[in-house]
Amino acid sequence: MNSADSAVRGALLQLTSPEMLAALLAALCAAMVAYAVARALGSRRLRTAPDLPLPEHGLDHALEGMVILAPILAALATLLAAHVLIGALGISTAPCWVCCSGRAPGCAPAARKSRSFCG
Repeated sequence: MNSADSAVRGALLQLTSPEMLAALLAALCAAMVAYAVARALGSRRLRTAPDLPLPEHGLDHALEGMVILAPILAALATLLAAHVLIGALGISTAPCWVCCSGRAPGCAPAARKSRSFCG
């Protein structure tokens, strides 16, 4: 097996590790929550009269800004909840080269050589 095959295999092993899959699942959940919030607020906006001109009051502009920010804030809250859940389950999402560089404890000796995830 040559070095290109070894590199591809190592990358696939890292991408399919439980840590990476947990992080990917958290990101997908956050994206779904953001989409649901944006869709709910978009349907609320369509129920109002779309042909009326926008009012010039400052609170109306603040409300429009919050309609834009709400999906982002919902996604951040979901990512925070996933981060807490992943931490409570004891799943590390840091690559081993980060935790083996002295910044975090608990890196497995075998993982130091392969630069994979912490064990």
